[in-house]
This record gives sequence, structure tokens and C-alpha cells, in this order.
Amino acid sequence: MTVSRCRRPDAGRWTGDASGGALVQRREALGTRRRDMSGRVRVGSVADFADGQLHPVDAAGTSVVVGLAGESLCAARNRCPHPGFSLTKGPGGLRYADGRVVCPWHNSRFDSASGENLDWAPGFAGRDMPRWSRKMIALGRQPSPLTTYEVTVDGDDVYVEL
Repeated sequence: MTVSRCRRPDAGRWTGDASGGALVQRREALGTRRRDMSGRVRVGSVADFADGQLHPVDAAGTSVVVGLAGESLCAARNRCPHPGFSLTKGPGGLRYADGRVVCPWHNSRFDSASGENLDWAPGFAGRDMPRWSRKMIALGRQPSPLTTYEVTVDGDDVYVEL
């Protein structure tokens, strides 16, 4: 078993009894991924993520992106901490390389392993803007990291810890 240690938030855990009970059964009936007792959710197999791209997946009702960062798989919430929109859909298109994801809405770059913000609001819709306009694009918000999740590889199965 291989574990990739990404920054893990305290938020996002399921509430209810230890087994997940009716909540997990209802989500399974809706076709979402299975969650086991430890909070791990199977999101696919290693081969599903081996192409070096960023993949949006449903982890028990939470939209997550999974991608390779170096030799490790990393996962983050599929939501930019600035406008709150998807990291995989938007006017700037999906941009992911070398473990870095770029927000398609305002071009902020994030490290997918740590969630660290590398460049805050440098543009809009995939286009770079003049440096003086960054404060306007940021809408007064300070740089924030992505919410990241621990990834575990067990055999060929990939799990995300919510």
C-alpha cells in the first residue's frame, strides 16, 4: 500500500454513525463511489490516472480532482478557493502540468500536492492581465490554498481520504 501525504483538511468528514449507515447506502443507490469505515473513498484504479492529466471524479458526493504530481497521485477539491468555481471547467479550459493546476476562471496557479497558491489572480478566462489589475480580479480576497486530500494506493485501487 502506498500513501501520498497531501495536506489534509479537518473539514469534509462524514457525520453520523461509524459505519456510514443509511447515508452511505443512499449515496451508493444514487451511483456515487463507495466509502468505507475509515473515510476512504475508492475513486478508480492506478491506470485511470497514469496519463499525467487531471481527472475530475466523484468521491461520495464530493467533486475531487486527481492527478500525478511527480511520482505520486494527489487529490484536491475541484473548486478554486477564490471564486468557488470548478478547476476543470471554465473559459480558460483545463490546464494541468508538472503537478500544477491553473484556475480556468482567474488563472491562479496551485500546487496539487500541497494546495499552495503559487500565483494569485494574474488574469481572467485564460488570459493574462496587467499586474495593476490583479487586485481588481482578486475581488479583495487574499491568496488561499486548495483543499487537498490524502491519496492511498492499495494494489491497483486508488482511494481518497475525505
